[in-house]
Amino acid sequence: MIVAVGLLVALDFHHSPRAPWNTEIVLFRPNHPAMDPARLRGLGAVSSVEGMGWNRRDETPDVPADFLAALGRAFGGDRSQDILVTVAAEALGVHSVWFEYQHLLAYHRGERQRSDTFARTVLSCETQDHNARHLLIVTGEPFPTCLEQAHWQKDRLIEGNSLSLTLFVRTPPQP
Repeated sequence: MIVAVGLLVALDFHHSPRAPWNTEIVLFRPNHPAMDPARLRGLGAVSSVEGMGWNRRDETPDVPADFLAALGRAFGGDRSQDILVTVAAEALGVHSVWFEYQHLLAYHRGERQRSDTFARTVLSCETQDHNARHLLIVTGEPFPTCLEQAHWQKDRLIEGNSLSLTLFVRTPPQP
């Protein structure tokens, strides 16, 4: 019986769409805005906090391979910088796990020096120090109000599979 229940939970987690038996229920919301609410998804498991570990299949977007290849080409050998990603860009599937995978794959192939300072951060105007060198926004999305647009230069469009991001690079400070 325990094995059967475990298999059902795994089947729900890895293959089920959203359905009445796995509707999300919020147990409580912490008073601190940076903390995620405690939640349940029916009898099954929920995704990890901020999607940094395991994710339910119905909460993980499929990102087309051509789009990811274009994203990889846009950064070339420079994977040792912070990258700000807007919430809309993250919703397209621009996740830190993919960046880290590309970073480690390049290191494994001996293509470039690995740096442990790599980071990708979802832009939150309320809580973050914005020292990143790169910014990814969905093409056509308004420029984030918490960043001063004069300090950013449009670098290129990243396109693939009818998805489009705009990459901005922070301009160096003037003496």
